[in-house]
Amino acid sequence: MSASKKAQKQQGKRRDSDSEGEDESSATGTEFGATGEKIEFADHNDPNLLKLLQQKLGFNANPSGFFDALPTQIKNRVYVLKNLHEERRVLETDFKKEYEALQQKYRTLYQPLYDERARVVAGAVEPSADQIASAKNKVEEKRREKAAAEGEQHVASAEQPAVTHTVQDTNKGIPDFWLTALKSHVDLRELVEPDDEAALRHLTDIRWHPLPENPVSFVLEFHFTPNEFFEETLLAKTYHMQENADSGDLHFSRVDSPTITWKAGKNLCVKQVTKQQKKKGGRRGKGAAPTRSITVEEPVNSFFHFFNPEAFLNLQPDLEVSVASPL
Repeated sequence: MSASKKAQKQQGKRRDSDSEGEDESSATGTEFGATGEKIEFADHNDPNLLKLLQQKLGFNANPSGFFDALPTQIKNRVYVLKNLHEERRVLETDFKKEYEALQQKYRTLYQPLYDERARVVAGAVEPSADQIASAKNKVEEKRREKAAAEGEQHVASAEQPAVTHTVQDTNKGIPDFWLTALKSHVDLRELVEPDDEAALRHLTDIRWHPLPENPVSFVLEFHFTPNEFFEETLLAKTYHMQENADSGDLHFSRVDSPTITWKAGKNLCVKQVTKQQKKKGGRRGKGAAPTRSITVEEPVNSFFHFFNPEAFLNLQPDLEVSVASPL
């Protein structure tokens, strides 16, 4: 064999070897079929990969096909399990109906207490001396019981944040009740900015109630006195919930937020910023055209972004949002 033919033959072997190496290196996975045969595939993203594996491994993508292939005795036992599951589903449906009825019963019992609280906070009624004495004794007794259970004298909880604003004494009501409540709440206190406090002093009540047409959905109502910040005296946010038919879990399907009509210069969600802008068509460098001052609005952190969820989440990117129990 001539030298040139030998060289061509060796070069061909190298090409074959390289080609085999490419095939081996391009394969990104190996499986074994139901009969033990080796299956190699080149791309995990291949849309036909799952179907191929199911066929080779002896699986059927249709659950009923798997069930039909079971031995008769096992299928009979599975029938019994399916029936037990259905019986549980019926019981769960009854439980939900009774649970909703129980919730409605206690909402009705709670309501007079909430109404009385609102009247006391607003100063519409003044507690009698007997009411004050009885309430004070009960509160102090609870404090002593808690202190005894903890094995120490009653002290303010270290986790309770100090209220930083000053509450003015008045002849009636409890001023700043809801502002203090929001600033003391572990999940809400970080949302209240110093500039929000003047507006939140006008907050007189927060109420929760279910939607009549869908009791798992609910409305949060924020009641305000007339104020210098916005036109509305009621800001209501509606949470539309849906129940997963399989798991029974609740999730948001829609949230309806109110539009706040801010009075001139009182929008707490933005700030006015003055910027310098070059005039269009101006020259650059030495002898450049003068700039002009423009005023633009930029978003700032505010509790009132709560009523605009999209802006709220953009300003609080690390905040974990959860559904809290009704206020």
